[in-house]
Amino acid sequence: VNGQSVVLTGADDPDIRGGRRLYFELVPGSGGASAITAERRLPLKCCDNFRDLGGYETNDGRTVRWDRLYRTSDLSRLTRSDLEYLSQLDVKLVCDFRSDRERIASPDRTIDDAPEILDLPVEQKGFDSEELRIKIRTGGMVVLGVEQTMRDVYRA
Repeated sequence: VNGQSVVLTGADDPDIRGGRRLYFELVPGSGGASAITAERRLPLKCCDNFRDLGGYETNDGRTVRWDRLYRTSDLSRLTRSDLEYLSQLDVKLVCDFRSDRERIASPDRTIDDAPEILDLPVEQKGFDSEELRIKIRTGGMVVLGVEQTMRDVYRA
């Protein structure tokens, strides 16, 4: 970009018709390999944390392909338009890492052409995810403590 700023269109930009995501090829002015990038968050109405994991470099130096692997908290609040959008992605497999209690409390809405669903509960002993969620939402946890808590949770 030669020191100049670049403005990218966001996923909620009215110029994007039909909820399509835009992809950008970043080409270095000095030569070298280009990189493909896109808005990570999908243009869904319900889930503010539904993200494409494409573009990340793997341990062996390769790159995760865009539109192949996604992550989100859950699918319980999907709207009809969200379900229609996701059905266009041709999702083949949903891995649900939530606890049995979380799945019962917030059952997933079913994507059209239902993909295979694997319930793979990941639970940490001595950790209550709902309690953490409430603390974060209500300000019951100081900002500096959130990062360390999340590191501990993911390690567990």
